[in-house]
Amino acid sequence: MGVLYEKLKELFKGEMAENEPMSRHTSFGIGGPAEIYCRPKNEEDLSGLLRFARSEGIDTLALGNGTNILVKDGGVPGIVIHTAFETLILEGGILTAGSALSLADLLEFCVENSVAGLEFMAGIPGSVGGALATNSGAYGHDFGERVVWVRGVNMDGSAVEQSVGGEEFAYRGSNFKGKMVIEGVRISVEKGESETLRREISEYLGRRKKNQPIGERSAGCIFKNPKGLHAGKLLDSAGLKGKTHGGAEVSQIHANFIINKGGASAKDVLYLIELAKDAVREKQGVELEHEIAIVGRD
Repeated sequence: MGVLYEKLKELFKGEMAENEPMSRHTSFGIGGPAEIYCRPKNEEDLSGLLRFARSEGIDTLALGNGTNILVKDGGVPGIVIHTAFETLILEGGILTAGSALSLADLLEFCVENSVAGLEFMAGIPGSVGGALATNSGAYGHDFGERVVWVRGVNMDGSAVEQSVGGEEFAYRGSNFKGKMVIEGVRISVEKGESETLRREISEYLGRRKKNQPIGERSAGCIFKNPKGLHAGKLLDSAGLKGKTHGGAEVSQIHANFIINKGGASAKDVLYLIELAKDAVREKQGVELEHEIAIVGRD
């Protein structure tokens, strides 16, 4: 075992692993090893881990459910922090949710407890923390519209909580990303009817299944929609659907998705990303911007 791992092992109480394959922790099923992989047991554990990383000058990467991310084949140096906070409490019109809670579980809780306001999130993969960091959304709505409070741990190990007013969010982004490790959020919700909610969620899921490669190994949409345009339509017009490289393929259902058809490497995916960007730039004169995070070393 490495010296760094041995030093951290004396301080850390949660789950730890050395050279942990990130392919086990991403929806793409792709990614080289994390130098050190940690799953904090509680806030104290997380704070101590971040203080240790800062004192040692070690890079950290916070990971939720591993969606919306491509980890390169050379893996991730430093410490990958996989959050484990799954609190779920409803008090009046406020729903408190832990960052590691999946969006699917969050919506199921909403249906069971007749809580409305988040139906548009149906079918979006990932966790509450990831949805906050990237301001996930669909059909004209974003997660940030509903968030009223955030708690987390700053990169120096200090705990922080703050009210949220909306200015913290942008299209597929927020000012929380990279500045703190999220523990949980409070979400403004309304009273609904379970049967109505289940029907609406089913309709949203049906639309996604019709237009997206649900069930395939992917990271979700690769590119952000340029202002006033749709990345998927630009990619389709540029003839990208069905393009392959190694084990990766541009989805034939939705061109803004790249699929791991089996054994794909990060290099395979990156090749298709660059191919897509070049084709759209050449044919439509539009520069596409990544929606997914691309991390690690080659």
